[in-house]
Amino acid sequence: MLLLVTNGISRMQQIIWALIFLVLAVLPGPAYAQTATRSRLKSIQSWGYNIQKPNAEAIIGSPYDVVVIDYSRTGEDDEAFTPDDVRRMQVKPDGSRRYVLAYMSIGEAESYRYYWHADWAEPLRVAEGGAVADESDEDTEDAPNDAKGKKAPSKRPTSGKYKILNVPRLSAPPWLGRENEGWPGNFLVRYWDKNWQDIIFGSKTAYLDRIIAAGFDGVFLDRVDAFTGVADERPAGRAEMVAFVTAIASHARKLKPDFAIVPQNGEDLLLEPAYLAVIDAIAKEDLLFGHPNEGQPNPPAEVTRAAEKLALAVRAGLPVLAVEYILAKEKTDQLRADLTARGFTPYFGVRTLDRLILPEDLKPATILAAAAAAAAKSAAAAAKRAPAPRQVKGKGRSTPKGGKR
Repeated sequence: MLLLVTNGISRMQQIIWALIFLVLAVLPGPAYAQTATRSRLKSIQSWGYNIQKPNAEAIIGSPYDVVVIDYSRTGEDDEAFTPDDVRRMQVKPDGSRRYVLAYMSIGEAESYRYYWHADWAEPLRVAEGGAVADESDEDTEDAPNDAKGKKAPSKRPTSGKYKILNVPRLSAPPWLGRENEGWPGNFLVRYWDKNWQDIIFGSKTAYLDRIIAAGFDGVFLDRVDAFTGVADERPAGRAEMVAFVTAIASHARKLKPDFAIVPQNGEDLLLEPAYLAVIDAIAKEDLLFGHPNEGQPNPPAEVTRAAEKLALAVRAGLPVLAVEYILAKEKTDQLRADLTARGFTPYFGVRTLDRLILPEDLKPATILAAAAAAAAKSAAAAAKRAPAPRQVKGKGRSTPKGGKR
């Protein structure tokens, strides 16, 4: 084969071609495919992020080189994108290739997913002062029903203010932890537990395997940073997360050698050579803005600490996909310049991730404020015109359909 391509080329070119063929001959298939995947991803100039109710047509018409979406239109399996849907989204308006990654949380379980059982958790009323439900207090008029239709008991605090938390039942899987109060319906998991990992990958019905079967180019792993929350109780948690991601990558590439592995956050793991070797890019939320205070620049020390870790990915030739949740053009222009100078690829969106923000959606703050006010006014008017919510007989409360996520 080498003789067929060497006629008419220089001796140096012959040597280069010989080295290339040698590398191809000795590299295992998945390893070579990963190298090619990294090379392709390294060339990306833009990306988009829309995991809640992703709109295929909006994605098809967008200019982005990479998009991150849910594998399903609604998060539920019966609305999962088909291979044909994914193929259409993989083509940009100019006919060039787009990479479509599927979101998958591996550090939390989500109550709207196909694997969830309704009887795994039950609602519990908790007072702002910390008092929890108590069978001795039968004030349950406004408490939600659990999976069996029983009223959740509550204990009324002096202030009269409550919040509802969903807590695992005793019969729930041992890997299921407490609910994330910031994102209702999302539960921390003991990600090192084999039974949880079996839900994520390893069979035709597993989460990752469904994503691969649908034709996605890769997976976008969320809550990789869950290891930071268990450091005290589980010192091996960091290494176990590296092992988990490595196992995900190994399984995926057996099925699809060029499958991309892109974790979000958890940049401390970039210090681990084994981790750096199996991922193809890394995403980072709120590097410069919005953490810990929404709408405010981040403390310089925090920015420096995270950026130094992310620089390890850049030096390894991996793309860094940075998302900042802000749309005001005065800010995004500054942030874009900063992120680009660091070698990162920026995207500016909304924290709910329920719509794909295009470059033309970034506008001066005054225009955005006026548009938001007009939208609120329109929504209020529509609410007045809307019919009363349907009442469910015997429940004594309205139950509008939808809104799971």
